[in-house]
Amino acid sequence: MRSPASLLLIAIALGSVSVHGQTTSKPYGCEAPEVRAALDTTLSLDELVKLTITQRAALRHQVLDALLAKYPHEYLLYREQLYAIAGTGDWEAPLAALRERWVSDAKSHPDDPMALMLAGKVLADKDPLEAIRLLNAAQAKAPKFPWPSFELANIYWRGKYADDAKLKENLERFYALCPSWVDTANFGNQIEGFKLRKDLPLLAKTSVAMRAELGKQTDPKRLEDYEILWQREFLTRPPSEHETERAQIRQDLDRLQKLVPHGDAHWRLFLISGYQLAGASNEELARMQSQAAKDFPHEAPAERLAQERWDKEHLLPDGQKDADAWKAYEAARIEKEKAFLQDFPDDPFLQRTEPFFMVQDDEYVSEADGLAAVDRYLKSMEEYGGYGILSDGLAAPSKFLLKHGWQPERALELLKKTSTYKNGGHTKESWGSSLDADTVKRFHRQMVSMDLDNLGLILKAAMLAGKPEEAMQFRAVIEEPPPENKKDLEQYWTNRARFATLDHHPEDALVYYRTALDSRTQPPTYSQGILRDDLTAEFHTLWTRQGGTETAWALWNPPAPVADADATQRDGTSAAGKPASTPKGVATAQEGDWEKVGKEMPSFELSDFSGKKWRQGDLAGKVVVVVSWATWCGPCHLQDALLQKFYDKVKDRKDLTVVSFNVDENPGQVLPFMQKQGYTFPVLAAFSYEGAQNYVPRTWIIDKQGHWRWVKNGYDESKTYAEFEKGLLSQIDKAEVGQ
Repeated sequence: MRSPASLLLIAIALGSVSVHGQTTSKPYGCEAPEVRAALDTTLSLDELVKLTITQRAALRHQVLDALLAKYPHEYLLYREQLYAIAGTGDWEAPLAALRERWVSDAKSHPDDPMALMLAGKVLADKDPLEAIRLLNAAQAKAPKFPWPSFELANIYWRGKYADDAKLKENLERFYALCPSWVDTANFGNQIEGFKLRKDLPLLAKTSVAMRAELGKQTDPKRLEDYEILWQREFLTRPPSEHETERAQIRQDLDRLQKLVPHGDAHWRLFLISGYQLAGASNEELARMQSQAAKDFPHEAPAERLAQERWDKEHLLPDGQKDADAWKAYEAARIEKEKAFLQDFPDDPFLQRTEPFFMVQDDEYVSEADGLAAVDRYLKSMEEYGGYGILSDGLAAPSKFLLKHGWQPERALELLKKTSTYKNGGHTKESWGSSLDADTVKRFHRQMVSMDLDNLGLILKAAMLAGKPEEAMQFRAVIEEPPPENKKDLEQYWTNRARFATLDHHPEDALVYYRTALDSRTQPPTYSQGILRDDLTAEFHTLWTRQGGTETAWALWNPPAPVADADATQRDGTSAAGKPASTPKGVATAQEGDWEKVGKEMPSFELSDFSGKKWRQGDLAGKVVVVVSWATWCGPCHLQDALLQKFYDKVKDRKDLTVVSFNVDENPGQVLPFMQKQGYTFPVLAAFSYEGAQNYVPRTWIIDKQGHWRWVKNGYDESKTYAEFEKGLLSQIDKAEVGQ
């Protein structure tokens, strides 16, 4: 049965005002002021996030119908209709209805640029070649209609039809018509930033136009677009000119404070962010934050300050092996979260899903607190859908419940709502036709991994709930040949073992468990002082149940060096005091973090934030350690704190250079962030260096001859600083001798 929201969205799709009616607005402009005002206020994320699914759909229906009656030639209103459908959980039928209607309109009105435009928009993923034809036709019918060029740029930006020349052509045509336009959605502006970086002269032109336009504005919502302007200006200025830009920002802020002397909490945070970009000292920023928290004691400024203070008073334990330290830390987080829920009732993310995300990896959470967090998360997903929800879907709470052995029947019922279960073990794949083959292949592998993981949870839930019959329908899928991706083999064989156990073939299950262990690409790691190894636990339980002895178990499963006496064990042999097994073919954690590289790293010539040029060729004769990071990347913050300690120890070595590549979308944020964190290691502005954009954090080791020897993706939170240092020095030593 469809929800009321879904029915309403279908009504919107089928009953929208015709694009062929009369209009009081200028046809085919960039956007009418009234439309922009609605998108900035009534239909903004800040407002929609407050509403339930049904309330949100009703509001959008009411506002969009009224605006479309008055402005039928405003493309952004139709795009908002599309967003309204995409923002629901049951979107396929409404989207199909909308697509059918818009395509039909284009066929019935081949001379109407808006009809052609909308058909092209809605076909961009379904039939990109037809979409390109329709958008070009709309452009030809109305050369001053900007939006066909905008949507053509989206098609030519990436994917199967990526074309830099056509991207540039359409971007320049669009911004010639709408030189100061910016999206109302933060994500939309990020996408625009990625496209515009391919044409820095055009980016500079948009900055000039934006500055002129914002100089006329007085509305606080529009004035907050200065953040986008400042980002673009930083991107088009070399680091040596960033101080000039900061001086300009200070002038802008003086004007803004005079224009809006008594702004709301959101405005105050915008100003503080501006002063941070302008280079205000930590002391100045602290005073501003304290005043904002005092003025808005139950809103975002106070919450942000309270979180920062809590983080300073409760440092993360060093590494993941100190069980007592982690138990105390997580207990303090639980109490902090309960206080925050009382103090900040208007934060939707905090109120709806943050409690679950906080306890999700907590090894020590009580059953009462854990179940309360799950209840809140599920209730919020049901009421609010994707707004104000940091969602991992239904598999995440199921996994959490099964990890702790709580309510397996409930976990099973939740898993029945996943696409894996509903589609018989294989989620139906429906990728846009504009995606290139490599992207489709990557998405397919991700889907295979997701389905294997979800099948594993379904089987585990059936085992714990004592309902083997729930798993039997998946026999054919589970017994399919092994997947191609080696990283999926452990889960595949685990699923075979669980199914064989449920199917009363314990001898087969033992072999499958052993094969799953042999297929591991990484050994078990510590989490909050616990060496969790559920796979070995299941294996050992079945072994014992079948009458296997500990003597034979030890022969079949030799001890692993990762089991430390100073950490709690949570594996299959903890009761007997035995460590976990070492799977065949798995290197030790120290070695396994790194991959040997058989190709050359793209040469770099980048500036640091003082304007100094760094060229890879100038570093010949030294081993070079390169670490990529971003200010928005949480794991990067953890690794960079260790990197700073390491840099302090090795910065005087003549045979070694440590540098970092920053990939922030706004390079102006980097120096203020470094100042706040106390980083002194060299930082190069690498947002244009393609090799650094794909993954953060990433670490490269380059030998003295300039050859790229080793790479490591991600950050291992289980390591203490001493282990981090030892591992890095080991790879440096290998690069010293050309290994």
